[in-house]
Amino acid sequence: MVAFFKRIYKGNIIYAIVLILLGIIFAVWPASSRVVLVRALGIALLLCGAIMAIGFFTKRLASNFPGILIGGIILAIVGILIIVKPEQFVSFVIIVAGAFMMLSGVMNFCQTLSLATLRFPYWWVGMILSILTIICSVLVLARPTWIADALFMATGIFMVYDGLSNLFLAYKLRQLSRRIREDIIPQQ
Repeated sequence: MVAFFKRIYKGNIIYAIVLILLGIIFAVWPASSRVVLVRALGIALLLCGAIMAIGFFTKRLASNFPGILIGGIILAIVGILIIVKPEQFVSFVIIVAGAFMMLSGVMNFCQTLSLATLRFPYWWVGMILSILTIICSVLVLARPTWIADALFMATGIFMVYDGLSNLFLAYKLRQLSRRIREDIIPQQ
């Protein structure tokens, strides 16, 4: 039992330290850490695409369907584009999300107008929420890099918090382990 708690303790300490370090990196250098993560995604897509294409030509895949080759080439090209232009990829993803957010806000606004014409008692709550959604989507569309930085900073802060809470739990596990050891092996 004691060995079990020691393994958990050591694993929690390592995990907590990694979380804290990554959290600090994300919070302090959001743009740089974002580029590294996005490039890692690009490398993964490039490798997947290359494996699919090679598998097609070497006939190592279960089926020799041409779609596998085409999919592999597309994945590899997307991976290369992401590796070469990581910030543009992040901006593109955030702009697409902002556009969907804007569309949702406009649709909610129109639905709220319908509620108002039907004299629904709290139509104005939906109106306020839809206007806030539209305003937020305009912010996302106007400042995608700022939004990405804010998300990475917030993620970093939460990672540091999680790491610190893991350190606290590891400390408590160590105390419990000591108590169990003292109960099992009486002191002389």
